Amino acid sequence: MRTNRIFAYARTGKYGRASAHVRDLAISFILIAVLVGGTLFVSADSGGEASLRESAGVKGLSGLSGEDIIKSKTSPPEGGADYKGYIVKIADEAVARIDAKAMKNASKCIVGDRIALVDKPKDVLKFASAGDVEIIEPNYIYSSFAAPIADAIDPIYTNQNNYQWGVKYVNASVAWQLGYRGDDVNIAILDSGIVKGHEDLGGDKIIEEWNWIGGNSNTADDNMHGSVVGGIIAADTGNYRLGTTEGVGMAGIADKSNLIIHKVLDKSGYGDIGILYALYDVLHDGNRVDVVNMSLGGSGNSNILNGMIQDIAAKGTIIVAASGNNGDATDGTANEMNYPAGCDNVIGVGSIGKTGAVSPFSTKNSSVDVVAPGELMVGLQAGTTNGYYEASGS
Repeated sequence: MRTNRIFAYARTGKYGRASAHVRDLAISFILIAVLVGGTLFVSADSGGEASLRESAGVKGLSGLSGEDIIKSKTSPPEGGADYKGYIVKIADEAVARIDAKAMKNASKCIVGDRIALVDKPKDVLKFASAGDVEIIEPNYIYSSFAAPIADAIDPIYTNQNNYQWGVKYVNASVAWQLGYRGDDVNIAILDSGIVKGHEDLGGDKIIEEWNWIGGNSNTADDNMHGSVVGGIIAADTGNYRLGTTEGVGMAGIADKSNLIIHKVLDKSGYGDIGILYALYDVLHDGNRVDVVNMSLGGSGNSNILNGMIQDIAAKGTIIVAASGNNGDATDGTANEMNYPAGCDNVIGVGSIGKTGAVSPFSTKNSSVDVVAPGELMVGLQAGTTNGYYEASGS
């Protein structure tokens, strides 16, 4: 017999009593907050060719060595910008004088017939005179923006039955249009694992995983709950089937985020000390984790659990947890506190339905900090590579 167990509600069938227990999936929608995860943008402005020619032209430099002239024509790197080597631009009138073979041998690559990439500015002297050079500047490294999308084309999202009403309710598309899709945000999901090889979950999205129940790296979901949560958070958004214009599956709220999967719940949806192991790992994982998602809870208020959570929060990590599904008062637990949602520095999440009203089953007490869509949620289906699962509501 288990005592003081920490548990997660997870559906076991398409309909029936266990179906309602996935309503704590409202927690996943608070992750709209992670969409503000930034992307790297490097801005480089050389100041214009004309100004460079005026300040560092050949005129007035005749007394300098070739290397000194090259140095005077080299634009310094922008503060903080990443770069690799230097780009050299040959003056128009000098192109005909350049030894093309020597230019090819001394360069990493050549764009057209007058732009070359070299390791060091002085390498240009291997194929051109200092006077032939118009511009030398760092070869800046740029990264992609999160591609803004007006709205998702994923068929489950666009379906007239409004299967993904919750994603629309929180106006996720507004964030998408601004390019916020969770880039560079690491989310640790403590749950029952996640579906493997699913078509709607990019292969490089899971950056770390561990099964604290089995003591191995197999985090395959044998319950369903974790896969539904993972899909709501990070299913690929606006993706097409290869070589077609056919959309794939559902839309995740923060589909560019990275997932760290901690399997802490067994096939029946129960967990205990494995949750502490996972939190300990998060605590000692440097600053790698930005958000901890725990769609689980129980009535036992553990001092050890609470202490670990406070230490994680002190690092600046956002922690969200389900407030629970015992608000219907059928068993006298309507006001029962659940933990970790009831701990300080944890965002406790309750559930609402399509009308915006608080769900009858949602716990109603001081542990609830926010409410989010939590009825009739769609997520990825465990045990498949292309299945989707609708978690029934009331």
